[in-house]
Amino acid sequence: MALIAVILLVDGTLAFSLVTMSSAMDYFDSVSRRELRIQARLNARACLQVATQVTVADYFVSGEILFPEFGCIANFGNDLAGNIAIDIRASLGKVVIEGQRVIKVEAFEAWIISESVNNSKRADYFAKIYRALK
Repeated sequence: MALIAVILLVDGTLAFSLVTMSSAMDYFDSVSRRELRIQARLNARACLQVATQVTVADYFVSGEILFPEFGCIANFGNDLAGNIAIDIRASLGKVVIEGQRVIKVEAFEAWIISESVNNSKRADYFAKIYRALK
């Protein structure tokens, strides 16, 4: 009887320890991902700014350009009439942030027409809704 009581007590303590460690790891993961999301969003905004400067400096820019300093890839769509669409995808660890900007370039000046920076899950969700409404 005493052996069964000791085994049950040890099993209960082990289960409690495992649940506590699992909760602590989940909390640590959520905190570190939050920090990664903040940094990835800052990288995405910086990437959009640099991509805008690239379009002002090079009017004929198009295609894909990698900015390794920010961990992002910018895709330029240029209609050669001054309207340029910039799509970026910044990744940091397991966090991916997507952003879009449409600008009008005139005489070495860029006018921002629209801009959005979203987490990729949100961006996919809103893109699905937008396509459904069209």
